[in-house]
Amino acid sequence: MLKSFKEGVFSAIHLLLVLLLVSGGVLLILGSFMKNLQNSFIHILLAYPNFLLSIGIAIGFFGLVLLFGFYSMYKPRYYQIAMGQSKVLVEKNIIQDYIKNYWNEVFPTEKADLDVVIRSKGVIEIVTTSKNHTSPFFLEKVQNELGAILKNKLGYEGKFILTLIE
Repeated sequence: MLKSFKEGVFSAIHLLLVLLLVSGGVLLILGSFMKNLQNSFIHILLAYPNFLLSIGIAIGFFGLVLLFGFYSMYKPRYYQIAMGQSKVLVEKNIIQDYIKNYWNEVFPTEKADLDVVIRSKGVIEIVTTSKNHTSPFFLEKVQNELGAILKNKLGYEGKFILTLIE
């Protein structure tokens, strides 16, 4: 399950780069057996001396995009709680564990396929799959109980977002 639009775009760019590398490798392997392709490549290099520079810039750019994407996907996410004069950082995995435990207590027969996303300004989003759990009574119960868990265990008093994917 994709967590955000950024990760979807990053995955698409990653797929395109992998396809480009695989097709380039196949082209070079086939080129070693085909004299016409070798001669064409030599003529391209002679006609366009900056061809290799352009290819190098493009590959370097895609490499930087992938590096930035990996960094943004795997950097630790924290929720910061201000408590008087000191601050406390709570890692995303701790929040996710509390919510998974709650979900397993409420729905013991369902597998808890959920994720926690820390949005801007410390807003917590809970993304999960739902099977016929969209009644107003259910949503109000989850809102109250998850809100109580986040407040009592973590000191989180802000709003949170519950995203149900059917």
